[in-house]
Amino acid sequence: MKRILQLVCLIALVHLGESPLLSAQISSPEEYFNNDLGEQFLYHHDIASYFRHCAERSDRMELVEYGETYQGRPLLHAVITSGDDPDGVEKRRMAHLETTLSSADSRESARRAEGNSGSDVVVWLSYGVHGNEAGASNTAPYALYELLTMDAALLQDMIVIVDPCLNPDGYSRYTHWYRDRANRTPNPKVEAAEHHEPAPTGRVNHYRHDLNRDWAWLTQTESRHRIRAYRQWMPHIHVDVHEQGHNSPYYFAPAAIPYHEYITQWQQDFQHTIGKQNAEVFDKEGWLYFTQEIFDLLYPSYGDTYPTFRGAIGMTYEQAGHGMAGLAINLENGRQLKLSDRIKHHRGSTIETVKTAAKHRAELLDQWSRFYSAAAPGKYKSYLLRDDGSERLVDLLRLLDAHGITYGHPSRTGSVRMTAYTDGQETSVEVQESDVLISVDQQDKVLLQVLMDPTTSIEDSLTYDITAWSLPRAFGVEAYASTSIMSQSIYELRQSSETIDDEAYAYLLPWNSLADARFLAAVQSAGLRVRVSQSPFTADGRDYDRGTLVILRGENDDVTNYVEIVRREASKHSVDVYSVQSGWTESGPDLGSGQMSYIRSAKIAVLTGDAISSYSHGEVWHLLEQELEEDVTVMEISQISGHVLHDYTCLILPSGRYSDISEDQWSHIRDWVAQGGKLIALGGAYRSMSTLSGFDMGEDDREDEEPRDIRFADQERDYLRSSIPGAIFATRMDDTHPLSYGIGSTYYSLVTGSAGVPRQEGAWNVTRWSRSDELFGFAGSKAIDLMNGKSIHLAQRIGSGQVIYLTDNPLFRSFWYEGKLLFCNAMYF
Repeated sequence: MKRILQLVCLIALVHLGESPLLSAQISSPEEYFNNDLGEQFLYHHDIASYFRHCAERSDRMELVEYGETYQGRPLLHAVITSGDDPDGVEKRRMAHLETTLSSADSRESARRAEGNSGSDVVVWLSYGVHGNEAGASNTAPYALYELLTMDAALLQDMIVIVDPCLNPDGYSRYTHWYRDRANRTPNPKVEAAEHHEPAPTGRVNHYRHDLNRDWAWLTQTESRHRIRAYRQWMPHIHVDVHEQGHNSPYYFAPAAIPYHEYITQWQQDFQHTIGKQNAEVFDKEGWLYFTQEIFDLLYPSYGDTYPTFRGAIGMTYEQAGHGMAGLAINLENGRQLKLSDRIKHHRGSTIETVKTAAKHRAELLDQWSRFYSAAAPGKYKSYLLRDDGSERLVDLLRLLDAHGITYGHPSRTGSVRMTAYTDGQETSVEVQESDVLISVDQQDKVLLQVLMDPTTSIEDSLTYDITAWSLPRAFGVEAYASTSIMSQSIYELRQSSETIDDEAYAYLLPWNSLADARFLAAVQSAGLRVRVSQSPFTADGRDYDRGTLVILRGENDDVTNYVEIVRREASKHSVDVYSVQSGWTESGPDLGSGQMSYIRSAKIAVLTGDAISSYSHGEVWHLLEQELEEDVTVMEISQISGHVLHDYTCLILPSGRYSDISEDQWSHIRDWVAQGGKLIALGGAYRSMSTLSGFDMGEDDREDEEPRDIRFADQERDYLRSSIPGAIFATRMDDTHPLSYGIGSTYYSLVTGSAGVPRQEGAWNVTRWSRSDELFGFAGSKAIDLMNGKSIHLAQRIGSGQVIYLTDNPLFRSFWYEGKLLFCNAMYF
């Protein structure tokens, strides 16, 4: 029957029509596209068209459009069954979710077993989260066709979901580039232009983000749409289909260590079960493969780990290919890899996984119920978040909402012994009615503990990604953890009691969150003049800290409806703006003091280029355009000139290499800064400036190490001594400097790779770290030595302007919330 469905609110399935046609009427991909297997990369609209074709002609398939990308392309997935659905797929979906919920609520094994009798096993196949790993998405039509034409009995009591392309914008960037660049006959020589994709590659989405690092953080629209859809199905198995270097054999589960400690033994064992079945297929064909190497299960924001923490068997499959392979490429062993090979391998592994799930249906259902009925595995059973009145806590709660994690207020107040996130030590905490309490007594307790625990246990430091990510530290929220389950009451959303007085002398907004930054950007865009307090003060009996925004009537009464602008934007951004009737303060500087610094409206340019990190560029671009709604000019390095820079107040250098900037262009930049411009250098950008005259930044003081004899087999582990895959450094800030506004004296810096420079004379060394400060996650011993005493954030005055060095890249993956606030401080103050 024809079933084309749209995702509306809770992704309700809406039937648009029926037509009892047979699956035999479906055209094969070869017939539909009039191409042989792997003859050409399919465009995204071709893949979507084929999925619609199948939905119109098959009684086994429903098509869901669950969202769209930043560039307006549809996000689709197919819902496939045996076709024997007397009650409809929607009822089966609801029955599965009810079984999951009842398992989480029940501890009785008899009830659990009874609930399994009529349940479906749900398998989700995700193809192509990295767009230039195009063999993945090109496999989807062939896998779909096989699922729709195989013996229906194999799909009895099963639901298979096929998402053909998780990153349509990146996929389209790659396939359009390749088809534009490639020869009529594929050239397999590695040096051929068609094997050297330019930046930004199709790996990333529109805003240059890696969507396979965003499952937990949900910074991108594609991720938010996907998680809403995922939660409507909660699959028992999720396969994340990728590609890797073109000379690599195929990789499938079981994964490499480290495994996160909360992954159950059965989840680990069943990866072996699936791996052995895949191995039989590959052995029969003589296809090369490997397992238990490279791809671990620790970082929670991957397409294999995130589903695992929600009870599924989450797995990554990696085929040789990637953006370099094209339609055909020569291998180091003298053979040739073709797109058709990549499709065959991916189709073989993913279809075999579906068959394995069918064979083990009873076991999957039983273990699913055990997962959700089991006690929370971690030490901490409750998490307390202090409400300081800022929107940063609300933003953290919104993220928990998106994952379906529930919270409330403490049922009881008083003194409780809890572990502080600041230093990991147990302390007495006065629990308050306004605090937010999150208990593990809920369905997704494992995911909750993974995201909220103060520290993560690491089985093996040889890991693929960052090793620390605790959400309270990422958001800069005061938090405590308890080993006991604390009772909670219903959460009441904080309501503002402030009213905007039309006749106020000034409007004051404490600076604590991105909502405050959005408010600032909005009122400046509307023409208002805003100041920021450089000192604490007290007005009308209320204490205000450094960073408070000040909007004076005497500076804005020439702006039409300026009071209404303040009122409108305060309501839109949910910030509490306080009205005061006098410029006289009870303590601290008066509101007309020079301590109330004028904030220039930001006119922002961001550099981009081949040697500039597309990730870092995208993080800046996304923050400015999507979160702050600031106008921003993305500028190629070749456009730098004194004339062009004159139009901007702020120039941002994302992390990268800037050797393409000529000496004359650097001279233009220095002159522009000296005349009042602000230059912000992120991540490794400072390295390109360390030897330039006029910036006076000393180079790193790394000392050569004494030669050491190591075994050849130990070289990878020896490298870890100098490595920081991703750890949180509790740095000390000068809490009087504008970079610290809304943050305070401690900033949790997420460092990846390296960060920091030796203390600089002639600059404000705002943020520093030493061995006596806290460190969360793994960092190698030599790397720690190199970080000791380093300045992480610096401000340098040049003439009337300044240069801000944020050497740790505070916008990493757009999820480090407090890093975004730090960046806003650099840009606005």
